[in-house]
Amino acid sequence: MSSDENDPADAFAALGDPVRVGILEALAEQDHTDTSTSPEVGFADLRRRVGVRDSGRFRYHLEQLRDIFVTQAEDGQYRLTYAGTQVVTAIVAGVYTQRVSIGPTDIDSTCGHCGTNAVGSFEDGVLEVICEKKHPLFYWTLPPNAARGVTIKELIRAATFDFRWTIELVQAGICPDCYAPIETAVLPTADDGYGQSYRLRAHCEACKSTLDGPIGACLMNNPTVVSFYQDHDRALRDEYWWDLEFVAADAPIDHRTDPFRLDVSVRVDDEVLIATIDDNGHVTSTNIRTK
Repeated sequence: MSSDENDPADAFAALGDPVRVGILEALAEQDHTDTSTSPEVGFADLRRRVGVRDSGRFRYHLEQLRDIFVTQAEDGQYRLTYAGTQVVTAIVAGVYTQRVSIGPTDIDSTCGHCGTNAVGSFEDGVLEVICEKKHPLFYWTLPPNAARGVTIKELIRAATFDFRWTIELVQAGICPDCYAPIETAVLPTADDGYGQSYRLRAHCEACKSTLDGPIGACLMNNPTVVSFYQDHDRALRDEYWWDLEFVAADAPIDHRTDPFRLDVSVRVDDEVLIATIDDNGHVTSTNIRTK
């Protein structure tokens, strides 16, 4: 395995021309047109798509993108690298060029801490759901394009899908941002008087990304928990995740030591599901009891 590093300043400087951005967009269009065909484009065809008549000028700009954002195959054709794909995605998503605001908007949810109404808003790429007394319920980042033409409820739904996927990656030991190995831990929190005394925390040493969430997040993708709710005619994906019984501030938690274990009790109708979580945030067992 080989590994080379480029100066980030040099990489971003290579994007400083409209022709180069056009090259990336043209290659991205080829990459997504038909998954059964090659994502590679020849020099003449690529120049035609970008609309540059001067062959020498076009070659100069193409060479500035080589190795970092564009690679050339042995047959001479060009395609995007992973970095090139990520840049085009960010451009389309409006990460560098757009600003979108939604709300604040009342949503059909109440705070598990104080019972006041929840309010959602989106500003500068940040989705935030808080209650009238400013208790944080959900905080997530999304590209501006995600908020175009949607309501705050629809945006929360999209963010929740992303959050669930993030939790699944984290529990698998993968950083959701850079895909480096990541470690998770269950950590106690200061007693805030609301009964939620443990949280799931994950930190990536490579990109310094950090996830900090309620301990109930460990249960969101567990098949037994999902089936438990389905058996009670409830679909987890249709509810605000912070309203779920195993995430709510008063979810019963029993702490055991040697080894460290947390038993989270989830009561729905006349049944109780007890999920045991280890010190890395993994569900080790589940047990359903009828009250």
